[in-house]
Amino acid sequence: MGIGRWACRGVVPGRILRKAGRPEGAGVQQRRTFRKRERAEGERATEASAAKGWCPSARVYRNRPYDARTNKKGGTMIRNITTQRFFLRQPSSEATPADGNVVQDLIDTLEAHRSTCVGMAANMIGQRKRIIAVMDKSERIVAMLNPRIVRADGPYETEEGCLSLEGVRPATRFRSIEVAYEDAHGASHVERYAGRVAQAIQHEIDHCNGIVI
Repeated sequence: MGIGRWACRGVVPGRILRKAGRPEGAGVQQRRTFRKRERAEGERATEASAAKGWCPSARVYRNRPYDARTNKKGGTMIRNITTQRFFLRQPSSEATPADGNVVQDLIDTLEAHRSTCVGMAANMIGQRKRIIAVMDKSERIVAMLNPRIVRADGPYETEEGCLSLEGVRPATRFRSIEVAYEDAHGASHVERYAGRVAQAIQHEIDHCNGIVI
């Protein structure tokens, strides 16, 4: 039971609560009032931390950005979309199979935004890891760890939008690319993509490199 876990949740261990003045043998109503005050103080502390730039999202639930649509029973974790430019401009670090939770959260969040988004990078959900998820031609979500473009053909100019930004901006992309990456189990792959899927991959790799359109 580390202090970091409790601090992020805005909760203090029970032994400390008793020393802080919790009345022995308090009635049910007193305990409810005490817990309500604990939760309110924890939320204020978490929001204050986010305002100072310590957390990429405004609220945290068990060390993860909280979203009212989170389906805890089904295991789905839909993360908030990060919009802080300073955070988005930091290059991401290498990913490993140990980042499986980040991969799953990214897939869940992209699935929730399927109608308006075709790809996401991990830093968009507050995780500075070189992980992206994109929809392929069959609308299936593919997760890539440490993706890098090894070949690109057919440059062209276009405009792109992003869930982390408002409006659209100009960008230079390639019509066809070859991408080397690892899957969630650490196996290496080299695949070729074209059209919309290739454009989405290039956009998300930019995110991994701290490039904001």
